[in-house]
Amino acid sequence: MITSTDDLVIISVSLPDGPVLILGMILSTTYLLIAAWKWLKRIVL
Repeated sequence: MITSTDDLVIISVSLPDGPVLILGMILSTTYLLIAAWKWLKRIVL
């Protein structure tokens, strides 16, 4: 499990262009959305 945004940035930069880069962007976005959702849920509840 990736723990920090810095790791995501490093992975995104080191990935080659093409499908792998797109996949990395999707994974990064999904991870950020999940993190934001947990953060919001913690505040609301």
